[in-house]
Amino acid sequence: MILRRTAAYLWPYRWRVGVALLQVAAISALELLKPWPLQIVIDSVLGAKPAAWAPLVGLSAPALLAAAALGLVLIYALLGLVAVWNNYTTISIGQGMVNDLRSRFYAHLQRLSLSFHARAGVGDLIYRVTADTYAIQTLAMNGLFPILSAALLLGVKLLGGDRAIEATPAP
Repeated sequence: MILRRTAAYLWPYRWRVGVALLQVAAISALELLKPWPLQIVIDSVLGAKPAAWAPLVGLSAPALLAAAALGLVLIYALLGLVAVWNNYTTISIGQGMVNDLRSRFYAHLQRLSLSFHARAGVGDLIYRVTADTYAIQTLAMNGLFPILSAALLLGVKLLGGDRAIEATPAP
């Protein structure tokens, strides 16, 4: 029931939710790329194994080390950019959902009778409309997207997405 209601509030933002899910997939992919520069350093710079990636074949050890360092910096820079973009996207979705929910609550409160407002505590009603509406934003940003990101990373790990890194034989 709660998921259906949340999905109803997410529906107007379905395209942005799609973009956010693609951003989560990109973040997961970049997280999986992090060990590759270290693999180059261990296998090709410290070990005597030739580089496995075609553009790096024939480079000297210092050049491979520089390429690995540059690759690591690029991976972290891209990861930071996509993470900031994802934060902006998810926060804008959450704020839009909060705004929609508050508008609906205010409209409902205005339709209620004056006798209800005489009995109800004004402070309690205002608090519920202003503070409790953040629950839907918290559910979306601190629940849905982190869970999807963790599930995607776990799924790729379980399916053997990092086999190339682990399958490298020791020198």
